[in-house]
Amino acid sequence: MTKCYLLDTLSMVTTREIAARIGLSKSTVSLALRDDPRIPLATREKVRKGAIAMGYRPNPVLSQMMRSMRASKPLEGRATIGLLHGFEDPKQARTNPYHSAWVAGARARAEQLGYFVDELWIKEPGMSARRLTGIIRARGISALLIAPLPEKARLDLQWEYFCAVTAGHKLEEPRLSRVVPNHFHVILLCLEELCRLGYRRIGLVMPEELTPSVRFQMKAPVLWLQEEIGVDPVITPLDKLPASQGAFTAWLNRHRPDAVVSANLQVVDWVLASGRKIPEDIGVACTSLTTAPDGYSGVDQQPERFGAAATDLLVAQMNCTEFGVPANPKTVLTDVAWRPGNSLRQVGRPVKLKTSLLDLI
Repeated sequence: MTKCYLLDTLSMVTTREIAARIGLSKSTVSLALRDDPRIPLATREKVRKGAIAMGYRPNPVLSQMMRSMRASKPLEGRATIGLLHGFEDPKQARTNPYHSAWVAGARARAEQLGYFVDELWIKEPGMSARRLTGIIRARGISALLIAPLPEKARLDLQWEYFCAVTAGHKLEEPRLSRVVPNHFHVILLCLEELCRLGYRRIGLVMPEELTPSVRFQMKAPVLWLQEEIGVDPVITPLDKLPASQGAFTAWLNRHRPDAVVSANLQVVDWVLASGRKIPEDIGVACTSLTTAPDGYSGVDQQPERFGAAATDLLVAQMNCTEFGVPANPKTVLTDVAWRPGNSLRQVGRPVKLKTSLLDLI
């Protein structure tokens, strides 16, 4: 007898085999796997868990085709990627230049590969993890792309239904595969350019929202460089911007850096408020030009490419039907680029190093 395989999966498991294992009828199993509301929720969960244990994995493209056929609707011809935002107000996502550039890159790459992008908001009023899971599944979405989050978060969805990739380090749980800009590359590019221009006393001011991992990647090279070129006394990096301009100015006066590395616009305002001119009295290198004043020197983190890389990783997981929380999540780093500007100048001979900074990557 010819087996009738589940057409909307890539597994070789039949509804008859699942039904026999669980002790239900073939039609009940078929409806339960489609999440049909006519089947009690407890039964649907029992079937889903049993099917997954037997190797059942849904295929997002074929699942969409089968849904269209069952509904007698024209096939749209492409699957959907759910794009999850962590902002409370959608306006924040659209007015944040880094976030909007990331979304544009992710969306453009998805559309290039033939996918439709459906945006969802995890902090929408009244939204819960259970409700969000239901909404995503009701829309026939099996692939989730989590955009850069504004703050640390946990997301308790029913991950076994989804292929998922997150951007950045701020999703604490679950530990999904992720794409992040290479922050080690960011700081090394800044330090290399500053050394080329003759800067030696380099101060680092880090945004408070950085994760411990990123904070370490930014801080360690600055301290290493000071030891390498013999800066004495060492300029203590600021783990976060002080609460007041007076405290920041006191830090400047105490350490007297000839250049400051930061991504915070407040740093620029407070440097100028201290009576120092940029770049005549002090240089400023920005770790993210998306949030820097026009024309400043710094690093372009290329958020569009960052977003496109996240889409590429998600599609690769979909092609391999990697559903659920991975046992060994991947981390993909995207390169960044230096952009010269008018906030730095040549202040002396290039600082000679025994080891090229970029060789440390």
